[in-house]
Amino acid sequence: MSHLHHDHMADMGILQYAAAGAIRNGRMPHRLALYAPAEPADKLSSLYETHTDIHVIDPKKKLYMAGAEIEFVPVEHTIPCYAVKITYRGKVLVYSGDTSYCDALIQLAKDADIFLCEATICKGSVHTTGAGHMDAIQAGMIAGQANVKKLVLVHLPGDGNLELMRQEASQAFGGPVDLPEPSRLYWV
Repeated sequence: MSHLHHDHMADMGILQYAAAGAIRNGRMPHRLALYAPAEPADKLSSLYETHTDIHVIDPKKKLYMAGAEIEFVPVEHTIPCYAVKITYRGKVLVYSGDTSYCDALIQLAKDADIFLCEATICKGSVHTTGAGHMDAIQAGMIAGQANVKKLVLVHLPGDGNLELMRQEASQAFGGPVDLPEPSRLYWV
């Protein structure tokens, strides 16, 4: 997981519960592997379960899982947070995690096929203070500088003008921008 804020780890307990049942019933042959930052330590410690193997993210090491190469790069948020790059069969997916605008993200997203970039800040929204987050224009700028093929805005404010955000990102990016379907936005 990119970082240990509750909005990014809330489903971990449900996943661990499902894994425990699957292990117990022989449908899952191994413990659940969970990759997370070391800090905040109290939040990480809450994830330890007998059916879960916790691995602290080391950005100096790539992971290889199910034929994919996975890289983590630290980004700028209010607590330790990582952007993630997954390369599989010549295709690249990059997820920004929560972050302020930063050069490390531009380098990680270089030439990505799909770039999932957070855009939490929106004029008129009361969703965030803005610390450690970006707006749609910044997401578009990073996508353009990184020469990504497709930009998808994520981590959107529930009270934001999503169509305006899409347009702003598209103008800054110089290409089309996708949004999650509004019916699939589960939190505000």
